[in-house]
Amino acid sequence: FAQPLDLSIYLSICCTQNPLQNGMGDVLATAKASMFAGCKPCDLKQIGGLNSAMFVRKVSDSARCPESCVPSHAVTIDGGTSFEPGDAFSWLQIQKNWHVKAFEPLPRNCRLAQKYLASFRNRTDFVCKALGSTAGNASFHVDGEQGGSLIFRPTNSSLLVPVTTLDVEVGFKEVFLLKLDLQGSELLALRGATHLLRDNRLSWLFTEFSPTLLQNGGTSAAHFLRFLKGHGFVCRNFRENTYRPWWCNEAVMQSDGRTMQACWTDLICGHKSVAVTSVDWEQNILSQYCRHQSPFCKNGKDISCFDLHNNPTMTCKGIGYHW
Repeated sequence: FAQPLDLSIYLSICCTQNPLQNGMGDVLATAKASMFAGCKPCDLKQIGGLNSAMFVRKVSDSARCPESCVPSHAVTIDGGTSFEPGDAFSWLQIQKNWHVKAFEPLPRNCRLAQKYLASFRNRTDFVCKALGSTAGNASFHVDGEQGGSLIFRPTNSSLLVPVTTLDVEVGFKEVFLLKLDLQGSELLALRGATHLLRDNRLSWLFTEFSPTLLQNGGTSAAHFLRFLKGHGFVCRNFRENTYRPWWCNEAVMQSDGRTMQACWTDLICGHKSVAVTSVDWEQNILSQYCRHQSPFCKNGKDISCFDLHNNPTMTCKGIGYHW
């Protein structure tokens, strides 16, 4: 298809009540199914790499993903925009008619990102807010020049920032690609996308996957993957076949003030209408994580894979690793 789904014709059928309570979800789901009629899901094994730009190039490659129906015009979202040329910058260079909506809560970083993307101003919208589960204001815990999260962590500084949700910002639009790099608050952002996910209007998700940061936020690696599966997504470690499938270089401070060496990677997740992978994809990802993380947990002896995957309050302390 050459154009994103135009929902304006469907809005006219709605009453003065909330359209999402008047069958709009069913209408959108039907429209998406017809939009992908004749398209073939892309095998996630064909589109691995090191960054989201590599995903955009590979999913658009007809040799890798034949008949995958990548749109020439698309709405994309960069959740956690870099203030250096990065994800959004690369997408806009590769796809000349894509539009990016970029989110960055730190005012300085948002201004710098706008500067770097100035040449694409006609195809970029900036929202200097954090993505969360509900709109309002919240404490943002800063842990570096670019880093920070809505998830509490012992840091030297925090500030009150405005928070918005994906549902508020997206409305009824189709989103081809959503990137999330939110330092552990990725699930909060997805919980703010109830209608977007329920109506099957998100095709692809490229997300940082740091089980330790997810656990600090009161959830777990397993719960995060189950959440995505429950909304019709399949996932794979995007870095699996690279020289560094998992990075174990992140020092994460625990509630007792000690730090641990934490492993993380990036996942590529596609809705089942556009992606296919092995049926045991959840276990594959969790097993990889366990192999890489367990050596840093209690000398690698006293921690089970079950605890690593499922217990959001599990403490995994690094060995000889201090600020």
